[in-house]
Amino acid sequence: MRHTLASLVVAASLLSVASSEASAWVCRAVGIGSGGYGRSFSVIDAKLIALRRCENYSPIPVCTICGVGPAAEVARKQRARLRRPVSR
Repeated sequence: MRHTLASLVVAASLLSVASSEASAWVCRAVGIGSGGYGRSFSVIDAKLIALRRCENYSPIPVCTICGVGPAAEVARKQRARLRRPVSR
């Protein structure tokens, strides 16, 4: 009984750590002449938000998901891209 309780405590703590790492998702959708970002705690909601925003501003409402990731990782990649010097 003690081992079962201990394993449940360990599993609950691991789940709480794993869920806090990717608590928000960012998704990007692109179309003809437009693009859109969606951000949500759910991956599916982030995709739908990005598609809706892309289709609302597109002359032809056909958009495709081109990127999905945890919000912290996407922000880190964008900051790294902004710091990169432009070569001419």
